Amino acid sequence: MEFPLVYRGRLRSANSSGREHKHELRQCFAGQLARLWLQPPLKGMEKLRLSREGVPEGDFLRFDGDAAFKPLVVERMGLLAELDITLLRPRLPGKVVSAGDLDNQVKTLIDSLTLPRGQQWPKSVPPPSVKDPLPVLLEDDGLVSSLTVRTGQLLTPEVDSDQVEALVWVRTKTSVPTWGSVTLG
Repeated sequence: MEFPLVYRGRLRSANSSGREHKHELRQCFAGQLARLWLQPPLKGMEKLRLSREGVPEGDFLRFDGDAAFKPLVVERMGLLAELDITLLRPRLPGKVVSAGDLDNQVKTLIDSLTLPRGQQWPKSVPPPSVKDPLPVLLEDDGLVSSLTVRTGQLLTPEVDSDQVEALVWVRTKTSVPTWGSVTLG
């Protein structure tokens, strides 16, 4: 399965981004992922069911304490993600590694695509409930099997220097095909 995710706004480096900033990005991606879950082949694949303790569980439902999440790329389903990221920033192309801490900006982006654990959730935001789990791309960032990053100049006039337009092209693939994941890889 292939699909794009888009982000427009500030993108801080991992060194200066807190959980609130990552949550802003996560919210942007959650809306796009929620829409994706309503379309084939994902529509109807959530497979939520009740466990013996009466807690909903399923192939795509994960918990961190009381917080409920719906990651698309999950280990249990044998899924991996290939990410092809294009970052447009308001500076001349080139100087990929030294220009504005690119590696740490990419780390912030990947963190925002990943299920937050423990202290990564903002204290000021109520956790998502089991009735309305937050869609995220990755159960764990270790499920990224390939990463490509390109940069280019954002030519939009009068843009702050920390603004970006990010296009994350996602390809899911199966590491170990299962009946449930065969249409997703």
